[in-house]
Amino acid sequence: MAFLAILYGIFCFSLACILRHGQFWHDGHYAIPPVLASFWWFLLYSGFSAISLHYWRQVRLLTAYFLPRQQRAEYLAIHVVAIILILLLAIPPLMTNAPLLNSLSLETISLVLWSAPRETASVNRLRNLATPQGMINTLCFFILLVPRMQNYLFSAPWFIALAIIIFCFGLTLYFLRVPKYSPATERAQRASSGFQPSSAPVRHLGAVLLWRPSWLVRLPLADPVHTGSPIAVAMLVIGATLFFACISQVIMWATDGVAPSLLTTRHRLPELARQSLFLVGIGLSAWMTQRGDWPFLLTLGPCGKKRVFARMAYRLHLQRALQSGLIAGTLIAIVTWLDHRLAFSSALAGGWSCGAFLVGASCLPTLAFLVPKLNRPGVIMALNIAGMIMGMQAATSVIMDTELWWRWFLAPASLLLAILFYYLIPPRLAAQDWPIEPPR
Repeated sequence: MAFLAILYGIFCFSLACILRHGQFWHDGHYAIPPVLASFWWFLLYSGFSAISLHYWRQVRLLTAYFLPRQQRAEYLAIHVVAIILILLLAIPPLMTNAPLLNSLSLETISLVLWSAPRETASVNRLRNLATPQGMINTLCFFILLVPRMQNYLFSAPWFIALAIIIFCFGLTLYFLRVPKYSPATERAQRASSGFQPSSAPVRHLGAVLLWRPSWLVRLPLADPVHTGSPIAVAMLVIGATLFFACISQVIMWATDGVAPSLLTTRHRLPELARQSLFLVGIGLSAWMTQRGDWPFLLTLGPCGKKRVFARMAYRLHLQRALQSGLIAGTLIAIVTWLDHRLAFSSALAGGWSCGAFLVGASCLPTLAFLVPKLNRPGVIMALNIAGMIMGMQAATSVIMDTELWWRWFLAPASLLLAILFYYLIPPRLAAQDWPIEPPR
């Protein structure tokens, strides 16, 4: 998140410098430039998420419960950093002559959305998206991502903006309070929140959904979105596509007054289905960052040498990526064909090309394994997000939306890159130390 905040901060300040002499006031109301609105909203999300996740990780440490002064210091520090960040992130719209109070009101809304208590582990963060609070936060995020919705707040009178600031600051103070429960209570709550099937039909259904083909490498590495289970991947792609479709319909209804329709939804499904590749790609990198079990798997498993274990882990990653990519690509092809954009053969070739490109794009985070000092979870996640946002999104748009002749070479090039990494990365990974990491 800190990496994304720096990236979007560079974009926002650069755009603000370019647009600072523009005329964005019309009939007494300010309208933020659309391109700046999107980048600025992503900047607020990543910046406030970075400090919030760090805060909750610090105050929930086992040692923090025995050191009340440390928790108090973290509580005071998050407020100081939040105020500094609010003032700093208000600069881009202010450079285009945006009203100060209205800019601060939008920032405090974003602060409330991403300061509530949430899990710091990536697996639990994915699960939290399905909670009511996670759904509300996601819905508000996408609604305010639309420049027209931001303009409504920029056009609000000063007393309404001030009321929003006071209300949101109050909620933030409530959310960021120091937790009073004990570590034992926290562990009990986490254990009780897990999925515990209570009946035979539910257990059988779970076994069917999580079925894994026998050709996959049998190695219990982290897999939060179950990329090793083809049925679960298909359900994830379908569910994510329908969720994004509902979100887009709500945004269109709230901003433009356009009533939801099946025709409009069907026309947007191809683009929305491609966004599911982003979720799959994020899940594929979980084994690279959650490696606390590696020393035990190496000691107790049948691998023998570290190089054998590293090669097995990488081969399992490639198998998961290829399987998930082909499943997601097939569903992308189907929705593209149903929208009458391409013939079925062309849509299937494009969808499978997008899925094959996912294999190479998901290998990009393993570049961190080449240099021991860069082999850190933060660097791996930054490379993964950059590859998915920049590489994967650009590649799918080129493959499915253009007629460029060289677009068909993207998938073979991605597969060749994955094969090269398969022979290059595992030896470098095996030569490094694998310390026993404590649970977080």
